[in-house]
Amino acid sequence: LLVVLIFPVAWLAVASGLLPQFLLNTKLRAGIRGLADLQAPRDENAQKKIAAQILRVMPGSIYYVLVSQLSVLLISLFGTTEGVAQVGALSRIALLMSFLLSVFQLVAMPRYARIPEQESLRLRRTYLLLLCGLVGVAAVAISFTWLYPHAVLFILGAKYSSLTYEVVLAVAAGALSVISMAMGTL
Repeated sequence: LLVVLIFPVAWLAVASGLLPQFLLNTKLRAGIRGLADLQAPRDENAQKKIAAQILRVMPGSIYYVLVSQLSVLLISLFGTTEGVAQVGALSRIALLMSFLLSVFQLVAMPRYARIPEQESLRLRRTYLLLLCGLVGVAAVAISFTWLYPHAVLFILGAKYSSLTYEVVLAVAAGALSVISMAMGTL
């Protein structure tokens, strides 16, 4: 309620997210009617496992949401407008690494989730293979940025062409963030 008073259009932002979510939930319920019993009682064991997973991932997710906003706030308080623009531009480049996490979650996670818990050796081997593949792709992205920073900075425009060292750090930070989020969700 306080947010609505401080930011008068915040309700509009919240409401614009409610309609698509409602439509998605309606279509999901209609699609699973023949596959699942919607009146079945809750599985307490599954609920505890899900809650434990959420609690394990939550600190990293909160950090991931707040870290870029915090850096912009600090630079705006103690830096220049040019510094704020540079951090914003570099964070957009680092955000490109999150595409890697999305692909990983869509392609690799379902295959990993299908492995039975009893096959611990197979789980461990698959976990290491998936992480090594992700680290390899991240290393290629970091290496490309290190070898050709101007090619990456070309995306941002000529005003940011002097950030050759910083863009490598931004991509490396994005890659480490993606790897840590993937480790936490596996």
